[in-house]
Amino acid sequence: MEQTLLSFPEFSLKILGESKKTKKKDPLRICQTNSGDDIDNENGGVFFYILLAIILLAALTYAVSQNNRGNTKLLTDEQAHVAATEIIEYGNTVAAAVQKLRLRGCSDTEISFENDIYQRNNGTLLQPTNHNPIAPADKSCDIFNISGGNINPLTLPPAALGQFASVPGAWKPGAIALYVRNILGVGQNGVNDLILLINDISENACSETNRLNQIEDIPEEDDTLPTSGYTFSGTYSASAAILGDDAPELVGKTAFCIKRNGTALPTEGAYLYHQVLIAR
Repeated sequence: MEQTLLSFPEFSLKILGESKKTKKKDPLRICQTNSGDDIDNENGGVFFYILLAIILLAALTYAVSQNNRGNTKLLTDEQAHVAATEIIEYGNTVAAAVQKLRLRGCSDTEISFENDIYQRNNGTLLQPTNHNPIAPADKSCDIFNISGGNINPLTLPPAALGQFASVPGAWKPGAIALYVRNILGVGQNGVNDLILLINDISENACSETNRLNQIEDIPEEDDTLPTSGYTFSGTYSASAAILGDDAPELVGKTAFCIKRNGTALPTEGAYLYHQVLIAR
């Protein structure tokens, strides 16, 4: 015989309804007092209340679990917002430090980002000590040194990082360095600008940084990996690599996140945050 499955509410109501039904009594015994029947009735009443408590507890557990599921999504969105805010604020902090160094007399070629924090996946440092041989020996133009910009490196939480931690030679997710690119509408077209690049962040953190910077969605750019010619070492490469030609919404923007696309590189699809430090 085919059976019909009941939903949780239907099943609960069916059980409660049946538990309330009284047993049919023999008409010949209707006027008799039977202690056994009294015990049965008492047991039935106890069973009813136990069953009711179980059903209410199950309903409460279900409601709490549904609420927790909703909170998990909210926390994920909140984490993305916190990470995006931290990324933007850090970009602004580095930009302000660079401007302070320039007011002190550092030229655009003397800025140093030397540190022992940010690495490639193979463990080599991106911009180690003396990565910029033009920088003053007294460290007065070093962004991290107490004699220079005196700021701390940024370490993003794992939830804000991307997916390319296993690509040999690639920058680690969340690694930060100075490199040069020409952004259309920022400084002179055809001349590279000095940019802070935060590598391989998560998609939702990237999207949120753009939302906060009033950029719709995530623009895609045919952006190659920063090679030795583009990672800043005190000089600006002669041939400018352009940002904004594939994604016109980036023209004139000094802070944004892009998705690397069209490069056929192992890290194609990475999300990269850019902050202009010096527009040239």
